[in-house]
Amino acid sequence: MVRDYIASVYDLDGVTDDVVIVPELGSLGARAASARKRVAEVEKARREAAREAREVARQLRANGLSLSDTAAVLGVSRGRVSQLVNSRAS
Repeated sequence: MVRDYIASVYDLDGVTDDVVIVPELGSLGARAASARKRVAEVEKARREAAREAREVARQLRANGLSLSDTAAVLGVSRGRVSQLVNSRAS
């Protein structure tokens, strides 16, 4: 419908270009962009922290610490240590 409207307003045979509609939100648009950026940054930090936790848990266990000791060092449960050590993600 937008392409047809543009074609009729500018007396064109047809419009095949992509049409991108961007709402004017004023300062809310900038805040929304900032919030999206912060959410992406937090997600990246979460992934990095999870990778590091897996790596440290594996190294602690490889160095002979028990599940209980590894859990105490990392501040997580023994079950969580098992999940970290056995996780396929790297």
